[in-house]
Amino acid sequence: MRHHPQLHVSHLRLLNRVRQPLWPGLLNLVDEHTSAVELSWLCRMIRDTLAMAGRNEQVLAGIHSREALQAQHDRLVERFNRANSRNSEEKRQDLAKELSEEHGDYPKPPLAPIEGIEPLRSWLELLEEGATMRHCVGSYDVPVALGEVFIYRMIHPERLTI
Repeated sequence: MRHHPQLHVSHLRLLNRVRQPLWPGLLNLVDEHTSAVELSWLCRMIRDTLAMAGRNEQVLAGIHSREALQAQHDRLVERFNRANSRNSEEKRQDLAKELSEEHGDYPKPPLAPIEGIEPLRSWLELLEEGATMRHCVGSYDVPVALGEVFIYRMIHPERLTI
């Protein structure tokens, strides 16, 4: 920290939330104007990027800006979904089976479906949601298995992942 030119309380807030991994550009992601919402976004992006990289911390080594973090995340999303869409249905079914063997049954959602919003109910649905919506939710197997998050799909008034 002593080498960073403009230390601020935001740096301490970030380090309190991101205990590992630490890399040279981490402190460049925040400044004195970083809000709590932005800090949460950064922590989520770091977590998701690491999850898609198989916990390989080297994917963050060259990250010195939020834009670079977003770009790395997006590259990994594309790679993750592309890898899971080759031979699409068969590949996703195989991976869903692996997730089931690793984590057990998909957790029961705490909230019942309501009109236009339905919970995902299987590992296969989780993988399909990420591929369909072209984002990283398909890599959320660990937080879902631990009951930390529950994923829902909204059908209308617009298509979203919640």
